[in-house]
Amino acid sequence: MKVPDGSKIEQFKQLIAMEPNDPVLHYGLGMEYQRLGDFVAAAEEFRRTTELKPDYSAAYREVGKVLEKLNQN
Repeated sequence: MKVPDGSKIEQFKQLIAMEPNDPVLHYGLGMEYQRLGDFVAAAEEFRRTTELKPDYSAAYREVGKVLEKLNQN
């Protein structure tokens, strides 16, 4: 997926480059990917969120939604 300069995705990526272990940033990036229909990338970010913060329940809910869209368990 080509991402326009200045997009929210690029903004999140820049912030993550500065704070790579911030689960909120990974969750936000996942939400943006989900909004754009890139469910594979969204699932990766939600999984990273739960690796960083295992009790981040919203990330589990969202990864479930995107996996359902991808017809995966």
